[in-house]
Amino acid sequence: MCAGRVLRGHRALPSFLALLPLVAGACALGGDAAASDSLAASPSDPVYAVAEAALADDRPWIAEEALAVALADSQRRSADLVLLSARAAASASKWARVDSILASEPWPDVETEARALEMRALAALERDASAAAARHAHAALAGARTAEHHGRVLAVLARAHHRLGRRDSARVAYEEAAILLPRIADWLYLRAAEVTPRADDRADYYDLIRGEAAFDRAAIVEAQMLERSGAGRAAAEQYERSGAMLSSMRLRAATARGSAERTAARRALVDYIAAYSGRSEARRATEVLDAYFKQLPASDELVVAYSAARTGPLSRARRGFARAAAARRMDARARYTYGTVLARSGRRRDADRQLALIKPPSEYAARAAVERARLLVAQRKRAQARNALRTVLKKFPDDTAGASSALMLLGDMATDDHRESAARDAYETLAERYPTSEHAPRALFQAGISQYAAGRLTIAARTFDTLAARHPDHEDANGARYWSGRALERLRDTAQAHERWRWLLEHEPLSWYAAAGARRLGDGTTPWAPPLAAEQYRRYADLDSAISRAALLRQLGMTHEARLELDYLARTALDGNDAERILAVANALRGAGERERSIELGRRAIALGHADARAYRFVYPIREGELIATEAAKRRVDPALVAAVIRQESGFNPRATSPVGARGMMQMMPRVAKALARSERIRPWDPAMLYRPEINIRLGVTHLDAFVRHYDHPARALAAYNAGGSRVTRWSKRAGARDPELFIERIRFEETRDYVRIVLRNRDMYRALYEW
Repeated sequence: MCAGRVLRGHRALPSFLALLPLVAGACALGGDAAASDSLAASPSDPVYAVAEAALADDRPWIAEEALAVALADSQRRSADLVLLSARAAASASKWARVDSILASEPWPDVETEARALEMRALAALERDASAAAARHAHAALAGARTAEHHGRVLAVLARAHHRLGRRDSARVAYEEAAILLPRIADWLYLRAAEVTPRADDRADYYDLIRGEAAFDRAAIVEAQMLERSGAGRAAAEQYERSGAMLSSMRLRAATARGSAERTAARRALVDYIAAYSGRSEARRATEVLDAYFKQLPASDELVVAYSAARTGPLSRARRGFARAAAARRMDARARYTYGTVLARSGRRRDADRQLALIKPPSEYAARAAVERARLLVAQRKRAQARNALRTVLKKFPDDTAGASSALMLLGDMATDDHRESAARDAYETLAERYPTSEHAPRALFQAGISQYAAGRLTIAARTFDTLAARHPDHEDANGARYWSGRALERLRDTAQAHERWRWLLEHEPLSWYAAAGARRLGDGTTPWAPPLAAEQYRRYADLDSAISRAALLRQLGMTHEARLELDYLARTALDGNDAERILAVANALRGAGERERSIELGRRAIALGHADARAYRFVYPIREGELIATEAAKRRVDPALVAAVIRQESGFNPRATSPVGARGMMQMMPRVAKALARSERIRPWDPAMLYRPEINIRLGVTHLDAFVRHYDHPARALAAYNAGGSRVTRWSKRAGARDPELFIERIRFEETRDYVRIVLRNRDMYRALYEW
């Protein structure tokens, strides 16, 4: 929740008040608010409250800037402000800065000095300076005045000893810390087990564990200990019992003796890759396979190559197919897939050579010829490509997959060339001759859109209705129902048009087409929105305890254990059917900064039928709502549109970075942002500033506003924001594109087309869920 934002149905607390109990422990050194011996009271200097609020809102740079002014004034400088400044630096992961702030400060008493030493120890651990961490933590013990503070320091000292290989000292410190910190004793006992060499002694620690999350982890810890002790085979069995199959297979490969065992280990990995082909599990298994087996049989190389062709890396797919080719084990399917991989890798000439080897009567011959035509299109040899596709239709008229692909590509090329009649002919021929083809629904939709744009409304309506009847569950069916309504409305058959739009509102209320249909009904109907509900959630003692444990673990730098606590919390909620508990967990995780998990839980609650505004606010989250509203008001841009763009661009993650380098919440490219920063007089400029929400949103709204002002409809503005203005100019020249909704359908890139529709639907939801 954002400061000053009002949710429909109730007034939200400012975020720094509402979330302070949860967020204060979110950073490694930022958790004093969760501890019993936190700083007694906020000092009288008003900058302290400002800085604390900024830290709670995850804006450490604001806290740092505010505190720097106060600390520069000798009359205002105090130990409390210095400690808070160190917390701000820690929240921004400036670990060397933490140490420099605290190193030479004259502390007023030993207790305050102990807090500073604890922070210096944690900062040292983050910088891999374990000896310094142990020294600072040991010195801090003398000033720790409460049991919890003493336990925290012992936990930090134990971590330092652990890193330094001082196993006995670490074990003792973990044990003592567990007694003083009962909230996280399970995890500290697990850490103690990790430095205990004898299995019987480790079993004693496991017996002390009471929490389910830590108990689940104990089996993995034991397997890791067996592995570290050199008992690889026993570790493999332990991993298998705990369900960590890939770790088990890795160890079996590492410890295999003789050809029979090595063959069995390799076979198990290859079978695993085949079972999970095209998924992340297969990709990880491939990495293990390549680490232990340098030479694979050609049949195994093909299994790996097929999986890598789907999920990458493409270099591994190329290598696998190349080795199979060298062994002469390539059939038509392998050559076809290899050719597409080479084409996607930019190696067009090599791709063409592979595809050319596929000859009739192979079932892949027609598809290979179509892919060769695509290569010609990529080389801008469009006339040759059209001739090649027509040849496919003559040579392979009975090949549904190949001939339909050829017709689909001919239609798309004709559309690009503004030859609408030729495009319609291709799409209609495809739908008529190959109704069972995977391309048939899309061809019908494209034919209908072209007919509508040409004013052939009766034929268009019939085409759309045919699509909806033949393929009711296809992704284009909702679009067909909507556009059939548009055609019928223009034919003055209002009743039939309204029937289709009301069907969408009833059966697919969240779709963009349902929202567009609602606006066209003209009777005051608005896009569907969930029923209003106040932000109230049931309290669960175990939930509060888990969040408290995770906060303390993060404060101590035990982020892996904190993650396991929250993962277990989310997993058990998702596995259940109690919607109220799911929403309560989602709310707790949102407060702890786990937005992706809260979105997942919100969707689960909706799937269970709990479809009020509380659940949808998780699925359509908000962050920096006050900032969005302020910047949008300056530019007269719809703030709900800005929020919808942010949701689609980054999911409200300030640290988001795209593969091409776009940064921050509105995914600004540094080059574009630099020019905008100059016009906005933001100096000095640093691309890292794009990770600051107030900078990113300011520049992002300015960038979006330029498109909104330039174009006559948000659809064109969004298309330009996503794909660039030059493409919007090109797409706007297509038949019927003056109609904004028809313009959307005529966008060439599927990604951009979906982006525009999704953002416009999101805008409706943000309007309904939040007051701006």
